[in-house]
Amino acid sequence: MQSINIKKVKEIDILIQQQNTGKPGEFARKLDMSVSNLHYLLRLLREELNAPIVYDRQLKSYRYSTAGSIVLDFVKDENI
Repeated sequence: MQSINIKKVKEIDILIQQQNTGKPGEFARKLDMSVSNLHYLLRLLREELNAPIVYDRQLKSYRYSTAGSIVLDFVKDENI
């Protein structure tokens, strides 16, 4: 199993929100990773976090089909 780099997930989220990813090869270069690793992370985000990531051929960029963002944060339990 491959490890997940949280910093890369945050970078992916920012570029997708900005609709500034470019095509897969360009997106992977911006993230300093291989295209196969990019596809792995995108699939993981779609399947595990239900991120509605789509590729828009007109924009030549990935985007979210529904407005939103990926949030990875610690939430304090107030009941303790």
